[in-house]
Formats: sequence, structure tokens, C-alpha cells
Amino acid sequence: MAFPTLENVYDAIRMKLGDDEVSGGQIYTNTRLLGSVQHAVRDLFRVMAKVGNPRVIKNVYYNLPAYTSVLRPSTAGISDMGDPIGLWARGNVSTLSVSSATPGSSSLALVTSTAHGLSSGDLVTLYLPGVVGGDGHYAVTVTSSTGLTINGLVASGSYTSGGTVTVGSDAFSPVYQATDSPNLEHVSLGEVSEFAWHGDVFHVPAVSAIREIRIEYYSSATVPTQTTDVIAVDDCIDFLACRSAALAAKVRSPNLSRIWNVEALGPKEMADGSGGMLRDLLQAGVRALQEMAPEERMRQPFRFPEEYSSSVG
Repeated sequence: MAFPTLENVYDAIRMKLGDDEVSGGQIYTNTRLLGSVQHAVRDLFRVMAKVGNPRVIKNVYYNLPAYTSVLRPSTAGISDMGDPIGLWARGNVSTLSVSSATPGSSSLALVTSTAHGLSSGDLVTLYLPGVVGGDGHYAVTVTSSTGLTINGLVASGSYTSGGTVTVGSDAFSPVYQATDSPNLEHVSLGEVSEFAWHGDVFHVPAVSAIREIRIEYYSSATVPTQTTDVIAVDDCIDFLACRSAALAAKVRSPNLSRIWNVEALGPKEMADGSGGMLRDLLQAGVRALQEMAPEERMRQPFRFPEEYSSSVG
């Protein structure tokens, strides 16, 4: 099982529609299919929430600038913020600029613009524009004074420019969630010790130096827009392809559209989880939920997505 990208779903739809002879399709292009896929994704997430299926959990790393007391999710690169689960922070961090990054079949190699001073086994946080699946928290293998390799990291895309390597000697510590806004009367010289979530914004006590934070949160049903966007529900590609194909072919091929809609949703053709591929997909999530201890059920995702980061602060 795996998380499909929007491009994976496009390809599966075109194969079903018989428009896969030319890359990108001749009739059912990405532009034409986008609305149908987004509709199908909304159907999936809406029913997942309705029946209490496990929610999708994500993690983001972000370098919080000094003297910052308010953080909007979008500033940290989060576009699908549902509800926060927790926040962790660490100090004594520094950043290195990236000059190149090369994804490989079993590793990712990168070069920093200045000597990194790292040793093999050190942990770093990566932010690499253009490299899909490259952002996150990893151990490094040193190859030269400016060269690093992330073994086992399979990423895609092409590095563009910019990017950072964040280095820190401290471990991440949990940040207490307060019911009221943290004390902002003075700048703390210590750690980010608490946070509050009000008005869809994080409020934290300002500190006098950069802090790297990790945000864990429930993903909302933000629909994909870019071909590299990941739909973080295990094994959902067959349902999305079938439901999207039914929607896309409704005018040109109404009979096929009906067949695919029944296959995706069941005989009633209702996107309520009562039949078809959607029911099977939801039942798999329910079975996984039932196998958990009661205290685990509220926060367990379908599967943990790859952690990613936005380290620009």
C-alpha cells in the first residue's frame, strides 16, 4: 500500500478512460481532470470524518525566528492544518545554505555552500525546494567538507535553488499546550516552554534566539492542486481513479460514467460510504481502528506520512 500523488491518480484515470497513448492525455488532460479528482478527494475525506475513521497525521519542521510570538501555519509551509496535536522545540541550532541536491535511487546527495563541520551519524533537518520527499529530519553520512548523503532517502523532482540544512546539538523537548495565551510580557531568554492555539494561529513566548520547532497536526481535507501533492490515505488510488473517471466522463460517456460510479460508490451511487470501493476503503480503516487500545484511537492515522519541513525562518 502507498500514498498516491496527484500525478499517479491522473495516470490511473487516463488508463481507465483509454486516453493514455500520449503522455498527459489528448482529451483528459491534467487541467480537465483536476476538478474531478478534487471532488473525489472531498468525498473521501468527508466520509472518513463522518464514520470516525482514523485521521491523517503530519509533521512539519520550522525554524522559528528570534523574537517571534505568533506563528501562522501557512508561514511554516502548512496548507492543510486541521487541529494541532503537539509541538516540540529545541535550541542551539544553526543553518547552512544548500548549493546543490541530487536525488538518487537509494539516497540523496547534497552539497552545502560552506563547510558543514558535521560527522557521520549527526541528525539534521532538510528543506530542499523542488525535491519531493526530501524535506525532513535525517541522519547524514559525510562525504566531504561540504558534501552529505542521506542513505535510504528516495526522493523525486529536481532541486531548484536555495534550501537549508538545520543543525542542532539539543534534543527536541515537548512544549506544553496552555489554554490561555502564553506570557508575552517580556522576552524569555530560555526555551519555548508553552504554546496556545487560538484563531488558527500558534501563540508562543518570544525567545531571543532561533528555535527549531516540530509541529504535529491532523491534516484537513485540503484538496491536491500540484501533480506532486500526496493524498495521504493508504491504497486510495483505485477509488479516486474510478470516482474521478465517472465524474470526468459524465458528458462524453454517460453509460461508462454510470458503471464507474457504481463501482466506486455502490448501487445507490451515494458518496456516503454505504457501498463500492469507498465502503471497502473505509472498512479497512475501521478494522485498523478496532484493533487499537482505546487511548490510541483518537490520534492514530491511516499511516504516518513522510515527515517534511519548512526550515526557512
